[in-house]
Amino acid sequence: MQITSLQKQVQEDLETAADHAYRTDGDRDGVSVRPQPDGAHSWSTVGARDDGYVQSVGWERLVSWAHDHDQVIEVTAMPGDHLIKGDCLLRLAPRVGSNVHPLTEDDLDRLHSVVTLGAARTPFQDVGFALQQLVEIAVRGLASGTNDPYTAVSALDLSATALVPLWAERQAITAYLDEDAVARVLPHWPAPEQLVDTIFNGVLTYGAEDPIVLDAAHRLLARLGDVASGARAEHLASIRSKLDQI
Repeated sequence: MQITSLQKQVQEDLETAADHAYRTDGDRDGVSVRPQPDGAHSWSTVGARDDGYVQSVGWERLVSWAHDHDQVIEVTAMPGDHLIKGDCLLRLAPRVGSNVHPLTEDDLDRLHSVVTLGAARTPFQDVGFALQQLVEIAVRGLASGTNDPYTAVSALDLSATALVPLWAERQAITAYLDEDAVARVLPHWPAPEQLVDTIFNGVLTYGAEDPIVLDAAHRLLARLGDVASGARAEHLASIRSKLDQI
């Protein structure tokens, strides 16, 4: 496979993963991006039955189970997290004002079936891994003996198609809602700032001495800056300061 076709596939994976985890403001389409109250929950835990990376979570199925049992579920192990047997996978609590019911073996079987574990990370729902793949392609191009800064430039350019729309108006999903707009499942997606830091830190660690790589980094920074405001604009200012010192 040519590096250009590989980069294109990774770019598409990143866009898909970002669309899965980040949305615009408000509560719609069964999700919320608003801060969720801690609540007075008394949590119980569901542990992993096997070792492996969390590859995917069936969010709608999890919401359905939580609605039927009037529970709130916190997903403590997100796509990309590695677990060993017994690690906390989910935390469950009755919704405030509801009665506590012990979990049956059938309940546990259904909850475990909603989370797919595997031997390796995949980009399907794992936005951090999708971005990491793009960074690794860039780093390989800058590695000693390869000396291909244009690969790193392409990686920075391609990342913009996912990062700029995300940076402009999207927030990480904070809750998946049932049909009554009740928050039933609480995820922990990485903050957009974390993704932006990943792409700059990963490439600039190895590409700081290549002028065309620095130009591409400034180009990505400018694209992000065109759509940034408030705290996100301030975050870019700190990145710009680091670039200016190189």
